[in-house]
Amino acid sequence: MARMIQEFDRGFMLEAAWHKHPNYEVVSEITPAMVEHVLCFPMDYCEVISQLPDGTQLKNPSNQGVYRTDHKLVLLPCTGDGFTIPDYKEAVVSVLEMIIRECPEYRIDTVGTLLNGRGLFVNIWCGDFQLPGDFSRTVSRFQFSDMLGVSAIKIGACVTRTVCMNTLRASNAEMEKNKSLTCIKHTGSVTSRAKRAFEAIALLKVQLEETKNLFENLATRHVSKDMAEAFANEFLVRDVKDGKALSTVGRAASRIIHRQAQTMSKDLNNSAYGMFQAYVDALDHTPTRDDQDDTFRTWDGLYGNRARLKKQAVDFLLQA
Repeated sequence: MARMIQEFDRGFMLEAAWHKHPNYEVVSEITPAMVEHVLCFPMDYCEVISQLPDGTQLKNPSNQGVYRTDHKLVLLPCTGDGFTIPDYKEAVVSVLEMIIRECPEYRIDTVGTLLNGRGLFVNIWCGDFQLPGDFSRTVSRFQFSDMLGVSAIKIGACVTRTVCMNTLRASNAEMEKNKSLTCIKHTGSVTSRAKRAFEAIALLKVQLEETKNLFENLATRHVSKDMAEAFANEFLVRDVKDGKALSTVGRAASRIIHRQAQTMSKDLNNSAYGMFQAYVDALDHTPTRDDQDDTFRTWDGLYGNRARLKKQAVDFLLQA
């Protein structure tokens, strides 16, 4: 949706986007200073004035607007008196400076504004997550975005590279699905709360490394058919009444008993890792293709709504 990129919007990206909008410049590197240049344009509050049918103008003391002082452009015609403009330099740029310093392999992939600055985003790539022998690749990213007056600040982990309004919506939907989404309202201490949330998601690399180490451990554990049957009996419900659910569970049970997981080499098919991924697929009831991984396999695999059951399954496999 390139039409949401308007006259005063600016952006940087490491690779060209489908829309090739001239306001979004392709560069070889995006630094925190460049992010500050894009996101930290001057904003201030303005009075809300209503005009009556007879032409009389009245001030509304209980509301306020928000405008860009550099272009004298109103971004929000009316907000509540408790609305607070975030300090993006403190909430975003300072965190990015810390991230790049501590994790030089991280890469700021895209940054931009939408609707003349009413919306904004910064998308960070933090490495490929792939286990040797598992042919399905999951690219790991995290993101900060804000749509003033439309929604709260949104921070979370995603797999989509954001370059426009459509991809922003897609990445936010992924965050909601994988349960990494944090929403910060534009009230009171919005800046400090957003900064803490952004710092927390920036520690994703630590979580990914811990998860990868765990998966590599499971990948070295080869299991027998008896062990696979014990696992299926322990964690899969067999007496499901609904035909579709029964088919889904039965398919998963068959895969687990034969230690088969999709998108994996033969060695991983016969491992505790392959059994765990088959169980994740069954628990989430998400159909997958042989050539495609599902976001849940990484993000919801250990940190979603079903984390307790999945942790129990991991503990069971580690004790086997």
